[in-house]
This record gives sequence, structure tokens and C-alpha cells, in this order.
Amino acid sequence: MTFRYLFKLCLIGNTNSGKSTLCQSLCFNKYVENIPVTIGCEFYSIILEDVKLQLFDTGGLEQYKTLHKCIENVDGYIMVLDSSSRDLTNTVSKWLNNIPKNIPVFIICTKADTIHQLTVFPRAFYSTITAHPNVKFLLKTTAKDSEHVTIVFHSIITYLLSVNTPLTPSKNTRSKIDITLKGVNSL
Repeated sequence: MTFRYLFKLCLIGNTNSGKSTLCQSLCFNKYVENIPVTIGCEFYSIILEDVKLQLFDTGGLEQYKTLHKCIENVDGYIMVLDSSSRDLTNTVSKWLNNIPKNIPVFIICTKADTIHQLTVFPRAFYSTITAHPNVKFLLKTTAKDSEHVTIVFHSIITYLLSVNTPLTPSKNTRSKIDITLKGVNSL
């Protein structure tokens, strides 16, 4: 398949937050209940319409916490959080402090099927993410519903397309428009 756009995204988050399950749901349209803990980094790739996503699923264990910094030319970070976690504020703060500046962050709270639909996240959690200039939006989903997972990734693609140009077919390299989106926040 051909594509006009190529985006490299790095998934970060604690162990068992649902990073690998999210990738499996998106790329293979299936839900896998017990995926083994990711050792190092797993690579996934999918083309959605004319956009190719390269997904780097990094392990969440302590020894892999800085692995995402080794992946060059990342177009965005997808921070995956377990919606049912009681320590969301500290978790998001810890991960946001380890992300390079000027790269967009998309927060996806997974396992939305395990919490009550009307669950409200702590105010400190919202304050932390809205205060961070890299965070573009927060979405909730469940990997059990691959259609909803695809919608979540289409939201990320829509944002990235708004700040990028298509691949140059002859060179197969990406050129970027130099735009500063101050004050744009979809929270």
C-alpha cells in the first residue's frame, strides 16, 4: 500500500498500562487478554487511509524508562495510562518529566471498560496535563473495542496532519512546516 504521510510514534507508560494491547487492537484488529511484558521495545506498523504509523511500544519496567529517548525523529509520544490506577497524577508527572521538549504528547487512558463511565479523574491530574505545553489531548478507550481504538488514532493523525506536510515522493523524506501552535490545547 502507498501512503502520503509517515508518522513515528512512541508509546510510553507503566508496565501493564495497555500499550501492547492497544497496538495489537489497532494493527491486528484483535484483543489479546494476557500479552507478556514487553522487553525493551516492540515495533508495529499500520497504514490508515494514506497515513503510515510506525509505533514503537516501549517496555514500562523501570530499566526501560529512558528507552524512548533512544528513538530518533519521533513525531509524538503516546502516553498510555491505566484508567483504573489510583496514582494517575504521579504517573503522568513522572512520564511528562522524561519527555523531550517540543514533541506533542497524546494521553490515552486505557481499560475504560473497567471503570464506571462517569468516573472523574482527580483535579490534580487534570491540572498536571493542562499545565504541560506538550500535551495535546486526553482520550479514554478500551483495547477490547478495536473500532474505538482506531478512532483514537485517527484523532492523533488529525492533529499531526495539521502540523506536517506529506512525504516528498521522490526522496521519501518528511518535511515539516515550521508552525508554533501556542495556546492550542484540545483538553
